[in-house]
Amino acid sequence: MATMKAVRIHEFGNVDVLKYENIERPEPQVGEVLVQVRAAGINPVDSVSRKIPIPGITAGNLPYILGWDIAGSVVALGEGVTQFRIGDE
Repeated sequence: MATMKAVRIHEFGNVDVLKYENIERPEPQVGEVLVQVRAAGINPVDSVSRKIPIPGITAGNLPYILGWDIAGSVVALGEGVTQFRIGDE
């Protein structure tokens, strides 16, 4: 089982709900790519989504990985992906 590090929330709240964890690396689904992140920024959506449910991030889909703004390289492609290649940055 391949693993990766992620900052996740398991509940909404202040900064102590942020958990830096080793988790199972997901396989990209149809139309998705998996990016090995080299750098991530904190944007206002990350701050708000940590505190309260927003569309797409609700209690029903916790734990949730934060980090909307990233830089890295594509390491895996899901079925049907044609506009990216492994190694793209």
